[in-house]
Amino acid sequence: MNLHNLRIGAKLALAFSITTLITVALAWMAWGQMLRINASAEDLATNWLPSIEAIGNVRIAANRLRRTESEAFLPTDQSNLNKLKEELKVRRQQLAEAEAVYAPLVNPGEERKGYEAYQA
Repeated sequence: MNLHNLRIGAKLALAFSITTLITVALAWMAWGQMLRINASAEDLATNWLPSIEAIGNVRIAANRLRRTESEAFLPTDQSNLNKLKEELKVRRQQLAEAEAVYAPLVNPGEERKGYEAYQA
C-alpha cells in the first residue's frame, strides 16, 4: 500500500489517528510521572515536614537554653542567680520535651546517625 495512492481524506484520517495515538501515549507517560510526583509530595508532607518542624523546635529550645546559660555566667546578684537557675531547669525541660517529640520522627540512615551523635 502506497501513501501516494490514497485519497486526501484517507491520508488526513491516517495522520489524525497517528497524532491521536502519540497524544494518548504521551498522556499515559505523563500520568505515570504525575503519580510518582504525587507519591514524593505525600512523603514530604507526611514524613519530612513534621520532622523538620520538630528539629526546628529542638534548635529553638537549645538556643534558649544556651542564652540562659550565658546569662548565668554574667555577674549578677544572688536573687537574679536563683531566678536564672529556675529558668535553666525550665529550659532543660523544654529541650527534653522537644527532643522527645523529634525522636520518633528520625529517619533511618544518615539522619539517625546524626541524631545518635547529637545525643552522645
